[in-house]
Amino acid sequence: LQAYRKVIPIMKSPRIDNFSVELIGGEPTLHPELKHIIKKLDGIDRDKFIYCELITNLSRTVDYFKDLFDGISSRFVVKPSYHPEYYNKKFTNKILELSKTLKIRPTIVISDDQTHTKQTCQFLDSLIDNEIEYDLQMLYCTEIYEANYTEHIEDIYKKYFDHNRSSRSKYMTEWSLSEMSED
Repeated sequence: LQAYRKVIPIMKSPRIDNFSVELIGGEPTLHPELKHIIKKLDGIDRDKFIYCELITNLSRTVDYFKDLFDGISSRFVVKPSYHPEYYNKKFTNKILELSKTLKIRPTIVISDDQTHTKQTCQFLDSLIDNEIEYDLQMLYCTEIYEANYTEHIEDIYKKYFDHNRSSRSKYMTEWSLSEMSED
């Protein structure tokens, strides 16, 4: 719980060049000192600390997130993780509400279970309709899980991947990271 107390001073070191941070978990919003950590990160020089992504399941209230980032610079992005098996309309409503005041960029996991395809496409369409950018993620094969995508998966999600590709380039440029490889 206290590891950030050692890490943040290292980030300020003159030996450290530009960096970004991902706050991940479990669920990082459960950390009792998250607001303090975010304030400490926000105090790091902009030439060093470029941006921070908070990867979250969005289980906290809209007011929680608004309070968490109240008075904080625009270097912070809320990255809700969309998992179709846990999706409900409340998730979309939170994203829409938070997008009015915070930088928000959901990550959508493309399930290999085709029973989720229609729902996922509807969710992606709602993001596009509301001009909310997103990232797409495919499931990775591991020793214990073999992704079972059909050969038509690219056709089904082509417009979403194309949209994501163009918005990703803009997103990376906005953060002065355009030299980073997308590979």
